Amino acid sequence: MAVKGTRKQPTKKPLSKQPPKAPDGEKYLYGFTQGGEKKHDGITNDPTRREKEHQQRWKGGKLEVKQGPMPEDKARAKEAKLPKAITPKPGPKPKPKPKPRKR
Repeated sequence: MAVKGTRKQPTKKPLSKQPPKAPDGEKYLYGFTQGGEKKHDGITNDPTRREKEHQQRWKGGKLEVKQGPMPEDKARAKEAKLPKAITPKPGPKPKPKPKPRKR
């Protein structure tokens, strides 16, 4: 016999397991991939938050911490040596159609 009020609560889909937020002044070096394709490399002090932000743009992607935590200046030097991710830029805005002339 089931006990009242013990209904199983729905669970949220967990993000990939990330290290905790870095101490003040420290950063993690990370890579973000979607479907095995590299989308972005960078630095962050909060891998879980950064993964959520990237997943808004690249659905289903995963963030992988490569190094850290390390001092911010060292992290920025390593980030500068990383290849830049190619992010498609939005195309030009379409020109508005001219209004028909009144006769």
